[in-house]
Amino acid sequence: MKYFIFILVSITVSSECVVALKFINPVVSVAKDKFGYSWDELKVKCDSKDVSFFPEIENLRDQYDLKSAGVKDEVLIEANKSRPTTDKKWNKLISQNCFPNHDLTSVSQDAIDKIQLCLNKQNQLSEKETVNAKRELLERFCSIIKTWSKFEYMNQ
Repeated sequence: MKYFIFILVSITVSSECVVALKFINPVVSVAKDKFGYSWDELKVKCDSKDVSFFPEIENLRDQYDLKSAGVKDEVLIEANKSRPTTDKKWNKLISQNCFPNHDLTSVSQDAIDKIQLCLNKQNQLSEKETVNAKRELLERFCSIIKTWSKFEYMNQ
């Protein structure tokens, strides 16, 4: 009976981790980390400039959620072809399927550009900082996709 309860708790915790992974959105965290604004504060900033700006950023956030599921599925298909999969193989799968993905690259670049539109010139990132923020956002996208893929792979 002890083992049954332990297994049941483990499955429940694992399921909660997958649900949590699906709701972590790097666009929100980059807004805070790179620009210093919470999601709600960014909305206020955007709305003060133009009420159409923030819905565009939200749309990009939502596009990430949709596009990342597709990339995760591609990674899982490839991972299942060569069981067992090592960390080196996971990194290769992410390098091949996530980083060159046009949709994710576009979302990461557009999100940073749209956030910049909401800010005054003195609060915007420099050109170098903008390039780094776009790269970091894509890296965050891919890191989450890797974690999500590995979790699903191990629980098939």
